[in-house]
Amino acid sequence: MFFITAGIFVYFALDYLKALPFEGNWTNLYACIGSVLAVFLFKHFLLSFVGWLFPIHKEISVYNFSIVIFNIIIGLILVPFIILVAYGPPDLLKILFYLAGGIIAAAFIFRQLRGLFLSGKYLASNKFHFLLYLCTVEIAPVIVLIKLILMSQEA
Repeated sequence: MFFITAGIFVYFALDYLKALPFEGNWTNLYACIGSVLAVFLFKHFLLSFVGWLFPIHKEISVYNFSIVIFNIIIGLILVPFIILVAYGPPDLLKILFYLAGGIIAAAFIFRQLRGLFLSGKYLASNKFHFLLYLCTVEIAPVIVLIKLILMSQEA
């Protein structure tokens, strides 16, 4: 459910920003859903690799489960926003996108705090590694995605 609702929401957001990368609507929709799926799978494979590489497999498994649960909740929360964006008045779109973005950001921050509590015993001795993980796996992809959207909007 999360992949479809998040992909549709990304599609509507890119359509609102006039930043759709392809010509056809279906192609853009499939690309958005596929991009959400690719980011999700890449993150889980990367986390599984980190769990295999370091002796933290149990904590990584619990964190992966937390990610899945939070994504299911976000997917369910996005359904009314998608319906309102698709069929609501055009002057309400900006407010809906900001509200949905705020809810997604709040869920993301709460998920990060949950991950922080799960890794509490490792955080005290490996602060640099935790900061490195946080910047490269959690924050950098979001910043790159925002930059790509802004670059396509300028073109």
